[in-house]
Amino acid sequence: MSLSFLASPNPTHRRHALLAGIQEGYAYDTLDLKTLKTKGSCPNCNLRGAKLKGAKLKGVNLEGANLQGANLQKADLKGANLEGANLQWAKLQKADLRGANLEGASLSLANLVGANLTKAILRGAKLIWTDLQGANLQKADLRGAQLKGTKLQNAKLQNADLRRAKLQEVELRGANLKLAKLDSGDLAMAQEEGAIGIDPSGSDVSSITPPKEVATTTPTPPKTKQRARKAKEARPAAGEAERKRKAKEAEERRRAEAKRLKEEKTREAEMLALKQIGETLLKQQAEVAKKTAELARKQEEEQRLAKQKLKEEQQRLADRKAQENSQSFFTERDVVADTKQKIIALKQLYDSGLLTENEYQTQKALLLQKFLGLQSVTSGGAVGQDKKKFQSISDIKFGQYHALVIGNNNYKHLPKLKTAVDDAKAVAAILEKEYRFKVTLMLNANQRDTVDAFDELTETLGYEDNLLIYYAGHGWLNEESGQGYWLPVDAQTNRRSRWVSNSTLKDTLKTVQAKHVMVVADSCFSGTLVRGASTNLKGGDYWRRMVEKRARVALVSGGLEPVADADGKSTHSPFAKAFIDALRENDVIIDGTTLFNKIRRPVMVTAQQTPAYSDVRNAGHDGGDFLFVRKN
Repeated sequence: MSLSFLASPNPTHRRHALLAGIQEGYAYDTLDLKTLKTKGSCPNCNLRGAKLKGAKLKGVNLEGANLQGANLQKADLKGANLEGANLQWAKLQKADLRGANLEGASLSLANLVGANLTKAILRGAKLIWTDLQGANLQKADLRGAQLKGTKLQNAKLQNADLRRAKLQEVELRGANLKLAKLDSGDLAMAQEEGAIGIDPSGSDVSSITPPKEVATTTPTPPKTKQRARKAKEARPAAGEAERKRKAKEAEERRRAEAKRLKEEKTREAEMLALKQIGETLLKQQAEVAKKTAELARKQEEEQRLAKQKLKEEQQRLADRKAQENSQSFFTERDVVADTKQKIIALKQLYDSGLLTENEYQTQKALLLQKFLGLQSVTSGGAVGQDKKKFQSISDIKFGQYHALVIGNNNYKHLPKLKTAVDDAKAVAAILEKEYRFKVTLMLNANQRDTVDAFDELTETLGYEDNLLIYYAGHGWLNEESGQGYWLPVDAQTNRRSRWVSNSTLKDTLKTVQAKHVMVVADSCFSGTLVRGASTNLKGGDYWRRMVEKRARVALVSGGLEPVADADGKSTHSPFAKAFIDALRENDVIIDGTTLFNKIRRPVMVTAQQTPAYSDVRNAGHDGGDFLFVRKN
C-alpha cells in the first residue's frame, strides 16, 4: 500500500523572495524587511544587499531607504516613492519603475538594462556610470540629473526632459531623443554621439545668452579745449583700471575652473574606486555562493550515502535473522503436521465407534500437551535442557479478548486501495468465529471515528482484557522526524491534523488498561512502530509467564518501506493472506512470536517487503506476548 506519490513536507517550508537570506558583504535589517512586507512602507529603512528579485513592491514608500547593492531584478516598483534613496550598485535589470519618484536618488553604478522608467521622476538624480542600455525613459523627468559616463545606447528618450542635465562622456549611440528637451550644447553633443530622432525645434534653447545689442551713440557737441584735454588725460588711467579689473576677473575664473576640474577629477577617482570595490564585492559574493552550493551538495550526497548504508545494514541483519530462524521454522511445521495427522486419526477412530468420547478427548489432550512441549523446545529452547511436560492450559485465565479491525479503501484525496476492506472483513470473521474475540469492525473510517474508537477502548477495557488492533490502509513516514502515520479516508496530503500518528497510537497503548495489546499494521512504513524483529525463548511454563506479564507488541507488514496492496493471485494483500492462513492453521494456542515466524517467509517470497515483530517503543511493554487461543 505504497504512498510514494506523496511528497515529503518540507518542514522547511519555503519563504517569499522578500524573506531571503543576507549576502556576504551586506547586512540589511530583517525587521525593516518585515515592516516593508507587512505595511508596504519603510522610509529610511536599511535594505542594503537585500534579495528582492521579482518582488511585488507597487506603490511602496521607500523614501531615503538604503538599497545599496540590492537585487531588484524584474521587481514591480510602479509608482514607488524612492526619493533620496541610495541605489548604488543596485541590480534593476528589467525592473518596472513606471511613474516612480526617484528625485535626488543615487543610482551610480546601478544596472538598469531594459528597465521601464516611463514617466519616472529623476530630477537631480545621480546616474554616474549607470547602465541604462535599452531602458525606456519616455516622458521621464531628468532635469538637473548627473549623467556622467552613463550608458544610454538604444535607450528610449522620446519626450524626456533633459534640461540642465549634466551630460558628460555619455554613450548615446542608437538612443531615440525624438521631441526630447535638451540644452543647446547637449543637443550638439547628442548629434555627435549618434543619437537618433533629434528634433532641434523641440529643444529648449532658453539657456543660450543672446548677443548684446550694440548701443548707438549720438555725436556729442563740440567741447572746449580744456575739457577735451582733461578727457584725453583721463582715458589712459581709466583704460588701465579696466584692464586690471578684467585681468582679475580672468584670474578668478581660471582659479575657479582649476578648482572645478580638480574636484571633478577627485570625484571621478572616488567613483572609479567605488566601482572597483563593488566589482570586487560581487566577485567575492559569487565565490561564496559557489562554495556554499558545493558544500550543500557534498552534505546532501553524504547524507544519501549514509541512509543507503543504514538501509543495507538493516536488510543484512534481517536476512541473517531469517536464515537463523529458517531451521526452527521448518522443524515446527513438521511437528504441527504430524500432530494434525494424529488428531485426524483419533477423530476417525471416534467416529467409527472404536473410541469413546472420553478416550478421544483424553488422547487428544495428551497429543496437544506433547505438541506444545515440543514446540517450546524447537522455538528456541537450549540444547541439553530436560524436556518438561507442558502444564495444562485449562487452569490459565486468559481474560476477555477484544479486537478493533479497520480497513480503508475509499480514500477521498489519495489513491484508492483494492484489498484493505476485504482483508479487514476476513480478519474480523476468523477472530470472531474461531477465536475468543469480541470484534468491532470499521470500514473506510475517517480520522475522527478512528480516534473516538481509541478513546472508547481506553474507557471500557479492564486490566485482565486482551486487545488486538488491526489496520489495513495507507501509511506514510516523515523521514526527517522518523514519525509514522496511518491515513484515514479523509486524509489530505497537506493536513497532518487529519492523520493518525504513531504518537497517538502509543498514547492509546499507554492509557488502555488491557494487560496484553497487539497492533497489526498492514500499511506502508509501519516499521516505525517496532524496534526490530526478535524471537523469545520458550520454556515449560512459557504460556503462563506470557499471560502474567504485560505486553505491548506490534506485528507489521513491512519495515520503513512501501508494502503491496494485492499480489494479483488473491483478493487479499500478501501480508493479510499469510496472517489469516496462520490463524487457520493454529489448533489451540499460538503466541505473537510464533505467528510472526509463520508469516515472515511467505510474505517475503510473495512481495518486496519484510515483516517485523517486536514490542512497541515507549508503550509500557514488560516482557509478555500476545496469545491467540482458539475456542473449545
